[in-house]
Amino acid sequence: MFQPTNIVSAALAAVFVLVLSPNQRLQAATLFTGSSNGIFGTPIIDASVDSEALFSIERAGPRTESFLVGEPGVGSMPNQLTFSGQSFSVMPEQTFAIGNFFYHNGQTFSGTNVSAVPISVSLNFHQPTQAQQQFEYRFTFGLTPNIATSSSADSLTISQNPAPQAFALNQSNYPENYSVEVLGFSLDQGATFTRNFQIPEDRSINSTLFARIQKNSTAYDLTKPSSSSPVSIPEPALLTGLLLLGSTTFLSKLSKKFTLPLSH
Repeated sequence: MFQPTNIVSAALAAVFVLVLSPNQRLQAATLFTGSSNGIFGTPIIDASVDSEALFSIERAGPRTESFLVGEPGVGSMPNQLTFSGQSFSVMPEQTFAIGNFFYHNGQTFSGTNVSAVPISVSLNFHQPTQAQQQFEYRFTFGLTPNIATSSSADSLTISQNPAPQAFALNQSNYPENYSVEVLGFSLDQGATFTRNFQIPEDRSINSTLFARIQKNSTAYDLTKPSSSSPVSIPEPALLTGLLLLGSTTFLSKLSKKFTLPLSH
């Protein structure tokens, strides 16, 4: 037997899907996967201080690179910076680790070090699109004479976080705008961030570099994917009212259409 209620349920479901914005329908499916790596650049050398600078860059794999600097004393090691990238799989607004940073403060001879060294950290997205975002940092060495006091601890200062970078996705012809931001280096799994490490000679420290992907709130004219003109999106309360009004009208028409004559 024909059931009007089946039509009502289907119609209400269709109306509910239609009132959702395309961004809302796609948001649940937006999972970002990828990996990271870091590449050290040419160090900055002050010839008046480090006239015999000694350094090397070593690569232990596709995601791990080390910068070694200074001629070590007997029984010690050179100063070492190592960045190890890693894979990630995250949703927007989630804070996630993009790499591990290792710093070893060795005992080295004066005049054999460098002032600073840059590093380029790359985020290589695999899904939902293949793209790459790069961020630049600089590590500045603050080296002191090696004496048996806590004041001889050397420091490593990290430059300010680079600016967030924006990118766009086009899924099913609906543009979605995102930005990725590096949050900084942390010694406590992202609870706090620091820009300065200070440790004694022949000691090491490990930290983690964190990032976050955010979805931009600006809406765009979806009838013209190339347009950058923002459009207004109805508030949820208004959408609910329109839905109720439409469903009430629809039910009223159906009740009239399917009213059966009474038998006498």
